[in-house]
Amino acid sequence: MIQSALIGFAAALGLYMLYSAAAHQWPDNYFSVGTSVDPMVSRKLTKYALFRLGPVFLAGAFVAVTTRRLHDPAWLGLLLMGAIHLGHTHIRAVVRTVRHGNWRTALTPIAFHLSIAVGVAVTLYVAALTARFSRPLIPHPADLSIALWAGLLAAVLGYWVQRLTFRPSDLPVLLQAVRREVGPDLISYAHDSAVASRADAQLVEAILLAEALNRPAWVRHLENVKGRLLHGGTYGVMQVTSSAPISDRESIDRVVATFAGVTVPRDEYGSPRRVVLHALAERHNPGPNFVSLVDEIYSAIDASTARSTRARDAAGRPLIEVDRVVRAGGQILIEGHAQVYENTLLYCSRADGEFGPWSSTVVGSPGGGNSFTVTVAVETREVLLQPELMGEESDAEDRQLRVSCDWPDAEGPTS
Repeated sequence: MIQSALIGFAAALGLYMLYSAAAHQWPDNYFSVGTSVDPMVSRKLTKYALFRLGPVFLAGAFVAVTTRRLHDPAWLGLLLMGAIHLGHTHIRAVVRTVRHGNWRTALTPIAFHLSIAVGVAVTLYVAALTARFSRPLIPHPADLSIALWAGLLAAVLGYWVQRLTFRPSDLPVLLQAVRREVGPDLISYAHDSAVASRADAQLVEAILLAEALNRPAWVRHLENVKGRLLHGGTYGVMQVTSSAPISDRESIDRVVATFAGVTVPRDEYGSPRRVVLHALAERHNPGPNFVSLVDEIYSAIDASTARSTRARDAAGRPLIEVDRVVRAGGQILIEGHAQVYENTLLYCSRADGEFGPWSSTVVGSPGGGNSFTVTVAVETREVLLQPELMGEESDAEDRQLRVSCDWPDAEGPTS
């Protein structure tokens, strides 16, 4: 029995090392973009289930086969391994949530962790039942030391290869995926609601994307199912605390109402005041990881809006989007896509003084589709693009796009 207990303990230690190396904290904490696997494994229920239960099944099969070969009770090793693993992961998370959480918001994470704990128990049971099928794949105890040394060497080499080749999660790619999941209709609704309430539309979008990134659609669906039985919790794409499930649009309305008339001020260089941005993000969620993620997303939106209008069409696409700025000999070419009235894009440019008169170019020619190319002199410092002549409309700035020509994406002679 001592051998069975030691094998169960060793398997639990292996699981601990695996999940610690993965820097896995979700869903207990909001993740930020970095070395954690959380942004990848959280997107789909199948991915997360495989991540949480796959290693447990392999460890359980190892314990069951090895203990039986040593003529020790397999149930003891499996029970010890499962108890240690659950004790420092899901059960620990439940205790921490109960101790520090608000019961109205704690029900969802508690139900989530208890569900995973049940899944771990079922997985270990299945691993024990199917141990005879795993037997050919698991080394005999006499060969175990050789296998352990080979595994250790592979782990060390794998770690260093990972360190040499690892690239942090690409936030723009993640945000692109989240925007597809949420859908252009909901993002446009959030933008329009923020503009109507004079709230900072970029801040509202950053909060929406941060929440949707950490609470993907399958998690929100499970929260709604839970809400039919245990009503209190956070619901909707904005994860608003409510006594009963609410729709995504209602969650947006509630968040927009809290930021009505509020915008993030900017300094003389056009950069957002970070201290104010952080203070506003804390209104929604004071967690430091969440605030940091909103900051990252706000900056990413800043970078993208430098090349696209804030205003979007009915499909959620920017009215004007610049793909690249190129110097070709004595000219600057501004290339992009636009959804504009009568396929006519207006532009004006400036060198050192004021903007000159408006000119126009036809969208869809010569590149076809909704592409455009604006050609200006190489001395041009800045170009202003807009879909039509505008007066004092409240959203005029949202439909304009300023493009700097000082730092083109590529340079070369006229081809």
